[in-house]
This record gives sequence, structure tokens and C-alpha cells, in this order.
Amino acid sequence: MHIIETEAIILATSDHGESDRLITFLTRTNGKLKGIAKGARRSHKRFVHTFEVLSVVALQIRERSATSLLWVEACKLVEPYMALRDALDRWGFAALLAEVMVELVPERLPQEELFLLLKDVLMHLEQDRDAINVVILALYRMLAALGYILELESCSQCQLQLNKMGHYWLHLARGQLLCERHETRARGGTRLDLGTLVLLRRARTAGLEQLWRLRLRSGVQTSLLEALLEVVRSQMNKELKSSRFLRDIGAL
Repeated sequence: MHIIETEAIILATSDHGESDRLITFLTRTNGKLKGIAKGARRSHKRFVHTFEVLSVVALQIRERSATSLLWVEACKLVEPYMALRDALDRWGFAALLAEVMVELVPERLPQEELFLLLKDVLMHLEQDRDAINVVILALYRMLAALGYILELESCSQCQLQLNKMGHYWLHLARGQLLCERHETRARGGTRLDLGTLVLLRRARTAGLEQLWRLRLRSGVQTSLLEALLEVVRSQMNKELKSSRFLRDIGAL
């Protein structure tokens, strides 16, 4: 039996059987994994305070076979991000990112880029005054890394390069970027200026330190986030629970 030791972020937890917990982790070395924590619902010592969603932990898991669930041997809390839990909107944004990863990230495929992105965005959601800017950049980067976001290089209809001032219509769920000459085809798209499109292109490849310095205009933030959520809905064929929560508290 193979033992895996890695840093991980807890994405979701649920009851399993009478006394166990089923934990979904995003690990630094092995991608998204699911493991059983035996007796976790009864023990007050072995796993105390270690399975809070969106906590960073030091994880030791045992792999019984390539297809079965893993067993959690040990789990030590590293960073709980307590400040997030005191702000409903910031907690909702963080939960949204975790839910997207649960739904869209494939299991047992190394995803260190996504692990580092989520770990970094949790810190910035605690500290940055513009939380919606942070979650848009993170969700855009996440979906681009998973292959769900088109390259913003040219008009999808006429292939005109983005090399002049003007406005464009972006429909992420359809994989469309249209220039002004094709405005009549842009129903349902998000109207953006060239500067915003250039910023999004930078967000796709910028280092994490540079990523959070990018600032979207407040006038486009809500429409962009809704466009990104539409991409997620189109892949899941359902609404995210966290997006309903964010709407309920007026954060969307």
C-alpha cells in the first residue's frame, strides 16, 4: 500500500457511514483526491479541527488501489483562514471556487498550478478590499487552465486581431468574441472595451504576484462574473449552490 504525504486544501466534506467522513482534497502533488477519515465523526482527538472546508492541511493518506477511495491516515491543520469565515461575501466567493474545483477538476491528475492558485486566492480574499475583483481573476484563471476559456486573440467571426480601440462582445459560454462589425450576432454577450480584454489576456498567463495587481473596472465586474458562472453552468448542467447563496446575500 502506497503512502502519500502532501500539502492539501479541503474542498468538501460529507458523512460516510455511521462514524466516518468523506473528504475531498485538492493536493499539491496528486491533484484532486477523495479519502475516508475513519471514525472522524466520533473521535475528538485524532482529527480535531482539521476538516474545515477551505483549510490548508498537511495530509497523509494511504492508497489501497488505483481505483478505490483513499484512507486518511493523518491530517494536521496548517492554515484555517479564519478571517474569511467572518465575512459572508468573502466566504461565499471562496466557497464558489472550491465548488467549481469539486465539480470540474478531474481526480488523480496532478494540478499544482490550481493548488497554488487556490491557496493564494484564499489569502487575497482575506486581505484585498475588492473581493469581487479577486474572485473574477481567480475563476477566469481556473477555467482557462482547465481549457474552458477561449483565447482572446481575434474576432471569432472575421478573425480581425484585437489591435484597435473599440468595443467587443464576449460570450464565454459559447466561445465567442465578436468585434463591432458583428454586433447583431452578439446577443447575450458581455460588452467590453479593448483595455479590459487586454487585462484578461494578461490574467491568463501572469505570475500570481502580478495577477492580483490587475484591476477590472467596477462597471464590468458583475457582468464578467456572471459570464464566467454561465461557463460553469454550461459544463455542470446545474446551478452552483454557492452562487445561489451569493445571490441570497446580495453579493451577486
